[in-house]
Amino acid sequence: MNMEAQDMSLTVVRQERSYLSCLSHGWRVAMNHIGQLLRYAWPSMLLTLVLPLPGILFFAGQVDAMLCEWIEKGYLPAATAGSMRRAILYRTKRNTYSLLLAVAGVLLCGALAFAFVRLGIGLWWYVGAVSLLVLLMLPLEVCFMELSYTRKPLGKCLCGYVIGWRNYGTLFVFELVGLIFLCFAQCLGAMPAITISTVIQQAMQARSMGDAIDLPLLFPVVAFGAYAIMVFVFLLAMLIYSFCHCLLWGCIMAREDGKKQQEEAFQSSIGSIVS
Repeated sequence: MNMEAQDMSLTVVRQERSYLSCLSHGWRVAMNHIGQLLRYAWPSMLLTLVLPLPGILFFAGQVDAMLCEWIEKGYLPAATAGSMRRAILYRTKRNTYSLLLAVAGVLLCGALAFAFVRLGIGLWWYVGAVSLLVLLMLPLEVCFMELSYTRKPLGKCLCGYVIGWRNYGTLFVFELVGLIFLCFAQCLGAMPAITISTVIQQAMQARSMGDAIDLPLLFPVVAFGAYAIMVFVFLLAMLIYSFCHCLLWGCIMAREDGKKQQEEAFQSSIGSIVS
């Protein structure tokens, strides 16, 4: 049974919702179609194991291409990576802009760290400055959303920063809850890798003390398996979170559309009174 048949009720993405509704409905849609989504996204997930940075960009492009179809049609189409190749490449290029903006933010934090060290300012002042910078950059999330889910030019997407300020409370709470979910999922996925790294560290310490170390012959395979589990859990969590993220964008855009309609109605009423 294809995904269109499974989705008996359409989802209106551009609709006002609470942040909890965005999280719960996004989770439900993603989990209801998780098998088909994994079959669709497996090329980029496999690429991420070998080349993490290009793989994550390609993965984000695949997910965004599917989400754009969801926004347009109201349901998740039965698609493959081959059938959506052009859309995936376009979304991957758009996500490169988002990556550059994120790298600029990291470089700014690094420049702050360098300046604080040179000036001899304490660590807690640096933590406070970085926290303030993160809070000021939070509205940029709407710019990233516009890059992911629309075809607007980069300049118009950057105008979403103002929209982000108008919806700051919703953004802050949603991103905080989402960050907790992602950290929890990643901690679970990283447990095998943490165990393997602990074994390696202890083996190196024992070898440096002159002890003989005899690790199992298949230990490298086990280590790679732990790494693969960590990457898979991370990508799976991001896949689910992307649906919630898309619904939040739809909620914010619906609010903005409602405000524009109210302003237009108010201006038309004023114009009729004046005339």
